[in-house]
Amino acid sequence: MAVPVKGILRSGLGLLCGMLLAQPSVPRTEKKVALVIGNDAYLYVTPLKTATNDARSVQAVLQGRYGFETTLLLNATRSQIVSALNAYRRDLGPDSSLLIYYAGHGYYDEKMGKAYWWPVDAQDNDNTNWIGAEVITSNIKVTASRHVLIVSDSCYSGTLRGVSVPQNLNGLNTDRARTLLRLEQRPSRELMASGGNEPVADGGAGGHSVFAGAFLSALERMPAAQFAAHELFDEVRTFVAGNSAQLPEFDPLRDSGDNGGSFVFSRAAGAAPVTGPAPGPTRTDAATPTPALPSAAKSDDAGVARAREELRSQGLGMDIAGAKNALLSADNATLRLLTAAATRPAVFEEALRQKAGDGDASVARRFFEATLNAPDAIAWLDDELTKGLNPNLTLAGSYYPKEALLLEAMRASNAAALKTLLKHGASPHAYQDLFLTSYADTRFLFPLRFIANDDHMTLAEKQDLIKAFLEAGAVVPQPIAPKGGMGWPSVMYEAKNLQDEAAPKLGMKLAPTPTLCEQPASAICRSASERTKEDWCSLVAAVPKKLNFVYGKSSPLYDVTLPYLLGIDQNRMYFLGLQVNSVDTDYLLVEVSKDGNSWTVLRFMSPASAMGLCRKDPDGFQPNDCWRRVTLHRVPGTDEMHFDDWGLAWKISADACAPAR
Repeated sequence: MAVPVKGILRSGLGLLCGMLLAQPSVPRTEKKVALVIGNDAYLYVTPLKTATNDARSVQAVLQGRYGFETTLLLNATRSQIVSALNAYRRDLGPDSSLLIYYAGHGYYDEKMGKAYWWPVDAQDNDNTNWIGAEVITSNIKVTASRHVLIVSDSCYSGTLRGVSVPQNLNGLNTDRARTLLRLEQRPSRELMASGGNEPVADGGAGGHSVFAGAFLSALERMPAAQFAAHELFDEVRTFVAGNSAQLPEFDPLRDSGDNGGSFVFSRAAGAAPVTGPAPGPTRTDAATPTPALPSAAKSDDAGVARAREELRSQGLGMDIAGAKNALLSADNATLRLLTAAATRPAVFEEALRQKAGDGDASVARRFFEATLNAPDAIAWLDDELTKGLNPNLTLAGSYYPKEALLLEAMRASNAAALKTLLKHGASPHAYQDLFLTSYADTRFLFPLRFIANDDHMTLAEKQDLIKAFLEAGAVVPQPIAPKGGMGWPSVMYEAKNLQDEAAPKLGMKLAPTPTLCEQPASAICRSASERTKEDWCSLVAAVPKKLNFVYGKSSPLYDVTLPYLLGIDQNRMYFLGLQVNSVDTDYLLVEVSKDGNSWTVLRFMSPASAMGLCRKDPDGFQPNDCWRRVTLHRVPGTDEMHFDDWGLAWKISADACAPAR
């Protein structure tokens, strides 16, 4: 019988010996893309410890030091992961290289002889939401990218490969440029696994697994500016084997289109390897040794070189620890100097995520508290958001495991910071941690109510901030009274309270937001389009706005419409949906894939819905009601959406804006 176990990515490794530091340039594919997945807050199986933190670190290194276009999926469902794979299969061309990094639970079914990744919604006795190796491989086989590299840090990850081919690395030592060019020209489909058919460690020194620590450190410390994936693997394997019982593996993927090439990494201009003694796996925080600053490259302008020299003279680093200290003290001069030295936005993002060291508060919270009356520091934030700092950054908060950066500014009552974040495309709704709570609190309606209840702002400040939220697309739902004297459903009751309680406190009317059918291009889709350079308003418009329930004995939901857009995050759209049946009418949250063919409906329900018991909280309490996921998939070539678990079906309305029955 197979046993589920843990596995994740982490950081730390030594220098590669006997390799040239300066090498001839190798022609590169034009586009490097990375999908980075980190799952630890599992809904139905044992949570893991540090996968999301490790995934963020991997994203930061790939994006900042190697120029990848990255998509980060944290605590991702099967639908989200498969949807991302489908998008790459559809959108990437032969001029691209794709890296997929997975940290999470792995499972090997001995009876079936199959290996799986477990998304955050996986159940150990039900394989409905498991992702089999064949799903991963088949998607990769038909992806047009010339090179695909899977880095899998999970138990039994080596069982994904299916074939073992010894690597001959001698050519890299004798004629490096020619060998790299040959590897670059031939297609490749490779797997770097944290172990073979075995459990691997969840957690290690400094909060990273041994494997992830080795992987991250190797990426930081490889002396050559360009290197093949199997060179990177040699460094990872040496460290992992010497510090754990597991043995990483590296092989081509069976029947995937591999033709003897290899994924070639190329460090971004000006990003020199970290020098000095190789540390063990360690978390990047204030205790992390400050790596040497890269020398200003020839392409750097004189201002960047001067700023870096000034940082050196003051003993300051262009790393997470240096950025964290400047943020905590709201030291505008140092923050400006770090920006002038071309410090990557990813460094500031990781610094904002760190704990402040005085309790559970994040650096972001302390920064927003310190800048309540510091317009210069807010101006720095404005500039940094323009340069690429993510306005929808998420981090571990004091109240919930996952918070939006916007909410940390809100908890600090920093109106200037809130308006700055909104201006740069921060989602006006706080839905990030909805899936992990056992309370009916509709956090996607949270901001307007929170502003109304804030005791630190004047009425004029509140009214001004409410206007900024509404201009950014914050939704005020239309309350719909229950039928036949029934009580108000949970989310509809929250919508009612916006009118009954929040509006009077604000001394202003909160007119219901026009629906998407009345106002197709909302501020949210316009902002996302500007930020990502994709036409999200057209994508939102193409999503059917109405599903009619067709058949099934009983159902956790019936007719569903999508009247309001709440946010756009990576390749997903979030809507405030409306469920209508003969008993009640209630709002719910609907997550829709970029192509509109996959919907995940979230609704606060009791066990009477026949969807099982709620997950226990960390204290062992098991609530009666909790948020439930109902995942619908469009049947190819039809106008039907199915909930496969229960054999239920909905039909897409021919009229995208059909009213509720």
